[in-house]
Amino acid sequence: MEIRKVETDFANSYIISDTDPEGRKVAVVIDPALELEELLGLDVVLCLATHGHADHINNAKKICDHFEIPLTLHEKEAIYVKDDSYNLSRYVLHRPLDKPENLKLLSGGDELSFLGHTIKVYHTPGHTQGSVMYLLDDRYLFSGDTLFKGTIGRTDLPGSSPEAMDATLTKLGEIAGDFEVFPGHGENTTFSRVQSQLEYLRGLL
Repeated sequence: MEIRKVETDFANSYIISDTDPEGRKVAVVIDPALELEELLGLDVVLCLATHGHADHINNAKKICDHFEIPLTLHEKEAIYVKDDSYNLSRYVLHRPLDKPENLKLLSGGDELSFLGHTIKVYHTPGHTQGSVMYLLDDRYLFSGDTLFKGTIGRTDLPGSSPEAMDATLTKLGEIAGDFEVFPGHGENTTFSRVQSQLEYLRGLL
């Protein structure tokens, strides 16, 4: 299995790929801000969004239409895909979002799989109502804009909530295990480092 970070002008996108028994390269995209050309030679079977802000899903329609798959995200993020005042596209992209019509909606606690790999869904509201983190094989955590290296996502945007983020930080303190954290912006960190900084992070609210 390979994890590749694609740093776009807007956000970090991630490509998780592995080879099936027939030799086909199968992939999962997390936060489809990357260009379709980055996916040449891959069969993308899942397109996941950590949340619905335009900087993370600006190429979702193009990618999902090409591979004939839905954009998968939390059920509370559907409004962000449909409403530009929530997804901030006019501020981020300076144009309306190209909106994917085909959505698959998740809840916290759901699990996804591909080629024997498991992806657990953690609902982590705060930055948006339906922000999630995806935990791959209990080793790799894709945190979107919930967590960054040394800080957390903004809570002063439409649909954001400092109170929800505070509750999310409390929940993160109860999760056992250490994982490599792949954030929506910036450099990677570790979950143990995040947990050691929870009081500091709470003070940012």
